[in-house]
Amino acid sequence: MSGGALISFGVQRWSAWAPGLDSNEKWLSWFDAPSSIPASAEMAPLPWMAPLQRRRLEPFGRALFQVAHEVLPDIGFEGPIVLASGWGEVGRAVTMLQSLASGQGVSPTQFSLSVHNAAVAQHAIAQQCRGNITALSGADGSAHAGLLEALALIKDGASRVILLSVEQPVPESYAAELQARPCADVVPSLRAWAVVLDGQAQGLSLRQGDDLALSENGPNASLDLLAFLVGAGRGVSHALGCGGFSLVRDPRCAA
Repeated sequence: MSGGALISFGVQRWSAWAPGLDSNEKWLSWFDAPSSIPASAEMAPLPWMAPLQRRRLEPFGRALFQVAHEVLPDIGFEGPIVLASGWGEVGRAVTMLQSLASGQGVSPTQFSLSVHNAAVAQHAIAQQCRGNITALSGADGSAHAGLLEALALIKDGASRVILLSVEQPVPESYAAELQARPCADVVPSLRAWAVVLDGQAQGLSLRQGDDLALSENGPNASLDLLAFLVGAGRGVSHALGCGGFSLVRDPRCAA
């Protein structure tokens, strides 16, 4: 039997980006009829950023900057930020390992930018965000784990938390092995989204109980979660892939 709400919250703003899906309206249409998002060399445009700064960002960082800016264009956000990503910018690490294997040196800049919190920290510096930053990886359940972390921060007193989810294809040297696993978090193309979770708003609640079935994780788990958060998912509940937690939507409230 499920218990009462552990915490209630709402979604204040949201944004998502993937090749060919560059507006909330396009995403809402995609949620109505999901299809494969093909691999593409297209990158997030970042039109507000100076060209020199833009060129320094890899596709992962550009996608993160794009969605984060769209939900929080103002300078100086004081609340926490949570980044959830199964692999982060693992391509940088692979490049460094290949350099070492061939007897070459490793760039200190590339090393510093390969850590899991590098891209979100760059954004926080650029936007003068002063809250704490959490960057976590939970394999194909990363977005679910990120949501639980964000809600814990709200429960601890934060009024608003920005949750970011960014996933990109893994390098070829890892792809074959990972694709053979039952629930491998291997996505065919880059995708990123951001939501501002508001602890003062209503519409959604987190519950826990034995009668709440676990969801199936996989490459689209993060997009399924986003669809539910923004009111585009089917049904009034959405099981999370860990701990027997589930989201429940109040049908009287808009997401």
